[in-house]
Parts: sequence; C-alpha cells; structure tokens
Amino acid sequence: MDEAALVDALRAGDEEAFAALLDRLDGPLRRLARTFVASAAAADDVVQETWLAVIEGIDRFEQRSSLRTWITRILMNKARTRGARDKRSV
Repeated sequence: MDEAALVDALRAGDEEAFAALLDRLDGPLRRLARTFVASAAAADDVVQETWLAVIEGIDRFEQRSSLRTWITRILMNKARTRGARDKRSV
C-alpha cells in the first residue's frame, strides 16, 4: 500500500491499516523513545501516547513530510517533554 492510500485508510478508521503501521514502526519508535527517557516503562508510555496522538491527529496530517517522519516527530516531542519532566522529579 502506498503512503497516500495508507493515510486515506487511517483517516477512514481502517484497523488493519493501523495494525500494519503499528507492526512496522512500533519497535523503532520504542528504541528511539528509550534514548530520551530513563526507563523502558517510560518509553512504552511515550510510544502509547504517540500512537494516540497519531489516531487523534491523522486528519490534520498535511503530507508535507512522510508519515513515518510525522510520527517520529510526534514521538520525539513527547519523549523530550517526558524526559525533562522525569529529570525534574528525580
């Protein structure tokens, strides 16, 4: 499935398209999140928050970048925020 079709399927609420995207990107996102936060549990939380943001924001995705880049930027923003918050509370 090309990216435009995938975005259209996600916007239509296609669970299979979301599951395929999740299978493809979940591992790399977890590894990236782990570089920003102190624990694997915090990385899991960040990834979960990222997927929720993707679901909630897919209608606002303007396709000026790739879907993977957009999702990665969401994760990085959430992970930086979480990492900074965790450092303040430690």
